[in-house]
Amino acid sequence: MDNLDLILLKFLISSKEAAFEFNVEGNQNLFDLNYRKIAELILNHTKFYKSLLTKNVLKDKLKSASLNEEYILELWDSIEKFPEQNNNDFRYYLEKIKTRYAEQELKRLNQTLNSPTSLKKSISELNSTLSKVNGVFNTKTYKRKSIKDTIPEYRERYKAKKENPEFGQGILTGYEFLDNLYNGWKKQEFFIVAGESGTGKSMLLMNLAKQMWLQKNSVYDMSNKRQGYNVAYFSLEMPHDDCFDRLLASVAGVNQKRVRDCCLTPAELVKVKQATQFIESYDSHFDIIDIPRDATPDTIRVLLNEVKMEYKPDVVVVDYLGIMKASVTSADGDSDWLTLQTLSGDLFEIGRSEDVLMLSAVQLNYDDAAKKKNDPNMGMHRLARSKGIGSNVNGILMLQSRQNEDQYPDLNVHITKSRRTEKGSFPLYKKLEHCQLLNDMPETFNDEDVKDSSKEDISNFMEV
Repeated sequence: MDNLDLILLKFLISSKEAAFEFNVEGNQNLFDLNYRKIAELILNHTKFYKSLLTKNVLKDKLKSASLNEEYILELWDSIEKFPEQNNNDFRYYLEKIKTRYAEQELKRLNQTLNSPTSLKKSISELNSTLSKVNGVFNTKTYKRKSIKDTIPEYRERYKAKKENPEFGQGILTGYEFLDNLYNGWKKQEFFIVAGESGTGKSMLLMNLAKQMWLQKNSVYDMSNKRQGYNVAYFSLEMPHDDCFDRLLASVAGVNQKRVRDCCLTPAELVKVKQATQFIESYDSHFDIIDIPRDATPDTIRVLLNEVKMEYKPDVVVVDYLGIMKASVTSADGDSDWLTLQTLSGDLFEIGRSEDVLMLSAVQLNYDDAAKKKNDPNMGMHRLARSKGIGSNVNGILMLQSRQNEDQYPDLNVHITKSRRTEKGSFPLYKKLEHCQLLNDMPETFNDEDVKDSSKEDISNFMEV
């Protein structure tokens, strides 16, 4: 037993981000035997209740558990008294405790193999140890548990859900129809936005990413702060600065062209100042990762590993599928439709193995006949030979394109594939000058937004 256990346990009772990440990549068995039971109590509470364990709740749990209450509480006090840790150091210590565990398991295996035993038992011990060691260095992509052993977990989950209706809630998209239907999208799911060229696929991806990052937090009022989510946004089509201008305009609710051209009105300057101050002080991360076309899923995975050195991403957006390149292609080159199917499968696997919610977009074939009749004609057939994508995703949002679409105030979204809910359709309302797609019809355009614009130097005004 050394300070390494106390360092990690201190993280687990003081940082939700660290506790959530530890639950994904490790378990109580990484700790010294003396700390293993309290580590289990801390990790299970975080897993079920999505919050940090407190001493009062721990005392309540110990009343109904056949454990040495005095000893557990002494351990808790020693953890609480241990010095605070820098959150940037968490991954270093996580890897260190994994390495210690692996070394201990290999030492135990060596002792077993050097003692008199049967060949069958030796092979069994070897396989078991390799499985344990590999398990702590690779994110689990499967879960095996008997239904009998699942009953205690179900009781805990049921109790938690009854006490808190938000328990088990996924990542809210900010769109009322989707959030009522799904109760939030979940990590390891993969959703595709599909539409014809110029229908707003990238705009919807950006708004989904922004709203998942914000989680209803207001740029102008943080009195009722909610937990946000970390977003890694991969842009293959649009340069970093253009993506940033769009995002800033959408967050601040100002004209994107005037953000780009640095000619904001006085009213817009106030909004942008508040937005920049919010972004700089907000706990959750939003990274824009500008990568060239023909990037492969392997590229995405490598860059995600770099991101994970700084923070654990919750949502990964890839804009977009059609301009990626498969990591492996056949000697004669795959057809476009087969490549898209392969790419969607690869991104789905990244989402599963990295424990992130994955979003991307794909192009739809044109349907001029349906457009002339103002017939939605939305369905998997619109993906044509690429409809195999549907087997690799949890849901597809198709954007309807009508004749003179740019003259309509709304954008009709059709859910044509959904693994855990019914299908449906809903409108979003365009405020494209602000790079926003809204739940409700936007208010009348404010003249204050268009007068008194200038290109004066605003750097001093923007300072926090």
